[in-house]
Amino acid sequence: MHFIAQGAGLVGAAFVLCAYFMISQKKWSEGQVRYHLFNILGAGLILFSLTFDFNIAAFVIQVFWIVIGFLGLYRLKNKES
Repeated sequence: MHFIAQGAGLVGAAFVLCAYFMISQKKWSEGQVRYHLFNILGAGLILFSLTFDFNIAAFVIQVFWIVIGFLGLYRLKNKES
């Protein structure tokens, strides 16, 4: 199971890095749902990996990353209404 958690963490990191890369290259914008979903999913997978090798600093940043992602989705939803 530890191997699966590490793999999930790596996939999560890839999601977060992909979102950052795409926005820095101006291929995506912060106004797109997929940007926030990639960040939420990535941080969630990293959080899962922390259940097997806990680190408080990494835990805190991932929780905030998820909260910020959901706030971004909420803002987008209200903007469309």
